[in-house]
Amino acid sequence: MLKIILMFPFTHYLRGEVMLKEHYLAWYRQFRNQLDAMRNVVIKKLSEKPRAIVISGMGGSGIVGDLYQVIALEKLDIPVFTIKDYALPKWVSKHDLVVPISYSGNTLETIECFKQALNVGAKVIAISSGGKLENLAKENNVPHVRVIKGLVPRVSLPSMFVALSKSLNMVLGENVVEVEEFEETIDLLEHGVDYVEVEEIASHVENTLPIIVGCIKYAPLAIRFKNELNENSKIPAKVEIVPEWGHNDIVGWEQPYFRKFSALILREKKAKDRKCIAILDYVTKYFEKSGVKTLTVEIKGESTVAQMLYGSLIAGLVSTELAYRRNIDPLETKSISEYKKYFATLF
Repeated sequence: MLKIILMFPFTHYLRGEVMLKEHYLAWYRQFRNQLDAMRNVVIKKLSEKPRAIVISGMGGSGIVGDLYQVIALEKLDIPVFTIKDYALPKWVSKHDLVVPISYSGNTLETIECFKQALNVGAKVIAISSGGKLENLAKENNVPHVRVIKGLVPRVSLPSMFVALSKSLNMVLGENVVEVEEFEETIDLLEHGVDYVEVEEIASHVENTLPIIVGCIKYAPLAIRFKNELNENSKIPAKVEIVPEWGHNDIVGWEQPYFRKFSALILREKKAKDRKCIAILDYVTKYFEKSGVKTLTVEIKGESTVAQMLYGSLIAGLVSTELAYRRNIDPLETKSISEYKKYFATLF
């Protein structure tokens, strides 16, 4: 009998949305595997605390910095900035810590920021799965943390977040993200998702322009939700953050050009900020009065870490569900590839 040996993983033969869905549902495993890998990483504690932490990243890598920034606001007494550009702020100096983060390691904007950080004498830690960033780090004797290879960049969020937070725990000499928070996140990613809810959210936004609404704490999560809908579902989406929403966007609904919108209200399941909840209640009533159908998305989790990763998982699953319904491949991002080719000509 002739045996045929398949040289590629089975997932290569699956439809794109099925493959992505499998990766999202395995986030808990990815999270745990990166934690295990970090046991072999040693980064010396800085002799003195940096004046500021600057995280440089784009797209699915940059959002990791946004998520960490929210956690830092609650726990750190130094500012954290996420830079999504090809230039660092002029004030960055030897007193600061710069963390260039790029899943591929080949993101031009991030590489430019890496070089600028070295030029001004800043402390630097690089994070990637390889690529030019790893090579540059080795050439310049800069600590480099490798994340799990072989993933679609946008589904590498757990690995990237663990690498960033554990690296900063080491270099700062304090557990900004605690062991218990990592453990809670793994458990929630593995057991917390109800796919019926995913389908309900997908049905709510289907054939509309979605508006993702949240309090300032959930701004990175709202952006992540929008980005997942953009890349996986191939649809535009809008983000609004309260209380700022009530100072500008609210007026835009008085006489809109068209009304085929939907709104997703990101709400903490065990809400502590009563003012925020009251404003979200107002937003919901206002949108419904304006003819915009609304749906509350409850964000589970005790810790901010667990909430952000859980919400990001819901966003990923909803976006792949919509891709399936639209019969499109969520893995293809032709426009991004074309833009990157053009952008490369500028350097």
